[in-house]
Parts: sequence; C-alpha cells; structure tokens
Amino acid sequence: MPATDPKTEFKAFIESTQQNLEPYLKASLHTRFQTLRRINGKLCDEVRNALTSFCTGGKAVRATLVELGHVIADGKEGDDRLYPIQLSVELTHAALLIHDDIVDHSEMRRNKATLHCLFANGHRATKLRGESGDYGRSVAMLVGDVALCLAHYFALDSNFETRNKIFALSSFIDNLVVTGLGQVMDLQLSASPVRVTPEEIIGMTEYKTAYYTVVAPMQLGALLAECSDLLLNNIIGFGSPLGIAYQLKDDILGLYGDEQLVGKPNSSDLFEGKQTLLMKYGLDRARGTDRSFLKSSLRSKKVSTATVMQVRQILTDCGAREEVETTARKLKEDAIQAIPSLTRNKRYQAVLRGLCEFMVDRDR
Repeated sequence: MPATDPKTEFKAFIESTQQNLEPYLKASLHTRFQTLRRINGKLCDEVRNALTSFCTGGKAVRATLVELGHVIADGKEGDDRLYPIQLSVELTHAALLIHDDIVDHSEMRRNKATLHCLFANGHRATKLRGESGDYGRSVAMLVGDVALCLAHYFALDSNFETRNKIFALSSFIDNLVVTGLGQVMDLQLSASPVRVTPEEIIGMTEYKTAYYTVVAPMQLGALLAECSDLLLNNIIGFGSPLGIAYQLKDDILGLYGDEQLVGKPNSSDLFEGKQTLLMKYGLDRARGTDRSFLKSSLRSKKVSTATVMQVRQILTDCGAREEVETTARKLKEDAIQAIPSLTRNKRYQAVLRGLCEFMVDRDR
C-alpha cells in the first residue's frame, strides 16, 4: 500500500470544507438577513453583501480545523451539524479582521479594499455628509459587531447537544479573550519606549495568533465530540508552536512575499510599526546606518518601494530573516512531533502533518 501523502491528504480535507462551507455561508446569511429586512431592506442588503464578500475567498483554515478537531476526538467526518459551527468561526474571524484592519489602518486585504475603506468610498461616491474616513471606520466597526453577534446566533442554533455546545462555546470564547489580550499586548509592545525581548514577542504571538488560529477551532470541534481533558491539553501542545510558526511566516511574507498572493502591500508592517521578531532581530543585529535606517522605516508616514527593498536587504544581510525562518521551522517540527499525541489514525496524522506544511511552507 502506498504511503499516505500529507500534502495530498490535507488538500483534500481543506477543499472539502471550502466546497461545503461557501454555499452554506451564502445561503445562511441570505436567510438570516431576509428576516431582518423589516428594519431597513436596503441597509440589510448592504451589510449582508459586505459580510458575504468579506467571508468568501479566504482559505477557511479555521473552519477546517473545527472538523479536524472533531474527527481526532472520534467525531464523525462530514458531520453536517458542524456547518453552523464552522460558519460561526468564519464570522468570528471576519469580525476580528474587520476590527484589526481599522486598528492597523490597513487599506487592502485579499487584494480588495478593506471594509472601512469600502464604506468610506461609498460615502464619498454618494456625497453623504461628514468625513468619509470616519464614516467608513464607524460603519465597518459596527458591521464587525454584527458579524460577531451572528456568529453566536449560528453556533447556538446548531444541532449538537446543549451541554456539548455550552462547553465548546465557552472554551472558544475563553480563547477569544486570550486573543484580544494578545492584540492589546501587540499594540503595547509596538508603542513601548524601551527595547522589547524576543521572549516578549514570542509570548505575544502565542496569545494573539496561536490560540485563535489553531488551538481555539480545534478545541471547539473536539469538545463537540466530547473529547477528554488530555486531548484538549495535547491540542495546545500541537497548536501553540504551529500557530507561532504561522505568524512568523506571515511576518516574512508581509515584507518579502508577492503582494498579489499575500493580498496587501509589503509596506504594511513598516507603516504600522509592528514589533515583529523579524524586525527585532534586525535591530539587534544591524549596525550603524543600517540600524538607523531600520528604526526610521518603522511608523514612517510614507514607506516607498525603495524603502521596502532596502529593509529587505538589511534584514537578509544581517541574518535576521534566516534566524526567523529557522525558528519557524523548529516550531513546525515541534508541532509535528506532537501529532501522535492527538490521534493514532494514520490518515488524520497525515492530514495534521499536511496542515503543518501548509501553514509554514507557504507563499501566501
């Protein structure tokens, strides 16, 4: 019998989620907003269309991890009771991204205007009163709130036993609180007048990204299958290093990646003054004018293509990029070593290994 190929197995697993979830998402949002048209039909259509567009076209990694957590806890593969739960996770993801784009002043996501820019453009085009930027940010913030409320609605409306839903959603909400505090830590580190340590950045990354990206959706799915406390802890042992590695790779792609594939400008992290491990190592290793240039590039009001190219060169020459890539690979291997603690099923072990490769060995 031929060996199971991790990339092939994970590709099939995630494509199944993508194919099932997108039509379900569109139909569910359409039905729910139809019941809200009594408030204002035009408004409901506008919000529904914006959310539907924002929630489609992504990788649906977190929704996929809900089912992966479910099946390693001996839940049924292809259980359609998971659809509203997966929709809930995608809507939660949308809400956090919408708010995050406002916090970061981002203008592009997935090669499309961010939601606050979209609403600002609409304000400008229809010549509404007031300042377009303020209007766009305010409406997008509220649409994010609507998405988060709808996430709770769909999750609670799923057909799992009430007791299991309460345990699962309580865990998911706890992980979201951790994520929110991690986001605050990110802002504080970026604003700190003193030099931060690599350990502080790694800790912030674990709380901001790892729990939300890997641990939370996997534990959510596992709890719906009535998993053991041991499996919940083992999911942390797997998901924490993988989630950190995912963010480290994201930081590298944010600066070095193809903008069309990544979906946002290479200048974003510099403009936002992000305190990434990549920049931390660069500031620690670079000397003289190179170090001064790195410092001046952070939070620059205008980051040119030439600035991005020079920052890339400095971070490569001083070894910062290589060190971050090495750290990400080591964390990926830590996650791979934890896979046997999650399941003995060879196919699911292959899917989990494929997930590790997908999240770290990627170009977008």
